[in-house]
Amino acid sequence: MHGVSPHRLRDAFAVNAVKHNDSGDGLRLLQEHLGHQSFNTTARYRKVSGEEQKEWYEKLWGK
Repeated sequence: MHGVSPHRLRDAFAVNAVKHNDSGDGLRLLQEHLGHQSFNTTARYRKVSGEEQKEWYEKLWGK
């Protein structure tokens, strides 16, 4: 498989985790799991997840 790396798998895991639980508690648990010292680093995954959802919505409704 091309383009698969440990970093991409880690990112995919994080984005999927945020899609399932983007609450403050969920992000804090993800922060601990990923070993991020800064909450802001973990919070970036919320933005990625939100952008994917926006793209999905726009494709769905043709906007």
